[in-house]
Amino acid sequence: MQSTDFFYAFLVTTSASLSFSFIGNACGIFTGSRNTKILCDPWLVDGVFDGSWCHYPPLKTRFEDVADVDAVFVSHLHPDHFDVRHFDFDRQKPILILNHGPNFLRKQLKELGFVNIVEFEDGVSAPFNEFIITLFAPFARNNFHDAEVGNLIDSAMLIECDGVSALNANDNTPTPETCAELRDRFGTIDLAMINYNAAGPYPSCFNNLNSDEKNSEHQRILDRNFAYLHELVEMLKPKYVLPFAGSYVLGGKLSQLNKYLGTSTWDVCAQELNFRGLTSTQTILLRENDVFDIGTGESNCPYVPIDEIEMALMPTKFLQ
Repeated sequence: MQSTDFFYAFLVTTSASLSFSFIGNACGIFTGSRNTKILCDPWLVDGVFDGSWCHYPPLKTRFEDVADVDAVFVSHLHPDHFDVRHFDFDRQKPILILNHGPNFLRKQLKELGFVNIVEFEDGVSAPFNEFIITLFAPFARNNFHDAEVGNLIDSAMLIECDGVSALNANDNTPTPETCAELRDRFGTIDLAMINYNAAGPYPSCFNNLNSDEKNSEHQRILDRNFAYLHELVEMLKPKYVLPFAGSYVLGGKLSQLNKYLGTSTWDVCAQELNFRGLTSTQTILLRENDVFDIGTGESNCPYVPIDEIEMALMPTKFLQ
């Protein structure tokens, strides 16, 4: 990066009332008007889920690059959001979590020795430095079928600073009804960060499906999720939407299954949203260390699309 580019990035980060610096998957840093930094869901090192999940594009960010943030928000305890292998923050650092249900996350944080666990009640707005933060329990047991138990652990965060707001839904995908409720309560949300991927073993790892069946299910799931995200955005009507979370590839010998995952790149998701049409929302895309000024809608640099040909080849180099 040239010195002028760095200076511009510095201005965007420090002058904005609320900005978001993307890292990867569901990880990034919110920076407020007084330069308070909240890191979200840090997973930086490949190999979570028994060595299988990797970042694509590969991350350059290391733990020491994010260690000095003012607080860490952890949405839930899945390792692509809370990587205990490398959660090496000072044990006094504020860790922001939801106080809800059987709180396995709180238990694990205490076992790790963290003593400044800041708990938010479901749906109750509370200040943290210059921010107003609201955390939400799972919006639905399952977004696509009835479930007696379903989602017990996810949370979402709505963060506000000087009249600018962002909804970090990560894996806690809202329903159309909760989108309407959020819009009624908070007005126009500036940035909505919503999951569009079906991260998990189906259909890629199901040996009872042949390759044609896996391909068919892969496409069906993507079409379902794109349509659902479009419905949510049209109901919520944020100024900007960032396709977010559930972004990974399988590494090493498992990379042959990537073509069957219920996931896609955020580039493809943005193309689908724009093809379907959005009445009042602009789709934005960010790469690692891109900074988005949520108030002005400006990024510190042009977006560089993902090279899907390179993506298809790169995972075979991981975790050999």
